[in-house]
Amino acid sequence: MAGRSRLPPHVLHHEDRPSPPHLRHHHLPPPSHHHHHHHQHPASVVAVLEDRLAAQHRETQNLLLDNQRLAATHVALKQELTSSRLNLRLAVYSVARTKAGRDAKVRKVYERCMRVEDEARAVDGMRMELVQVKSDVSKLGQLRDELLERLKELKDELGRVRGEMG
Repeated sequence: MAGRSRLPPHVLHHEDRPSPPHLRHHHLPPPSHHHHHHHQHPASVVAVLEDRLAAQHRETQNLLLDNQRLAATHVALKQELTSSRLNLRLAVYSVARTKAGRDAKVRKVYERCMRVEDEARAVDGMRMELVQVKSDVSKLGQLRDELLERLKELKDELGRVRGEMG
């Protein structure tokens, strides 16, 4: 323990320092509780440090590769989002254009229906006039028949009167 007191308080020994999460899966030689750090063979300490450095380098390389993959995925997703937004705008435009065309057709059909309805009302009006005219013609026909009958009676009477006078 005397060796530890010579180090600054912020420096931890290998035995005291928790291993970072990305290195916990690497197996390091178990710390010796019987020997202090300064009693270990310098070559084994260097080997442990080299192993740690190699593991950290591999982990760094893996993280860099993951970062590159994520960056490529990010770029691809941004491009896909841009493309999707463009497709959405085109779809909205197409829907609006289709709706405008459909509305124009509906308006034309409605206007045609209104004209046909107006014409039907006019035809109904003419039909009612025609019924009235037929009724008037029928009445006039009856009146003519009555007048012809009356004329015949008057002629017959005139013929009798002439016959009596003559």
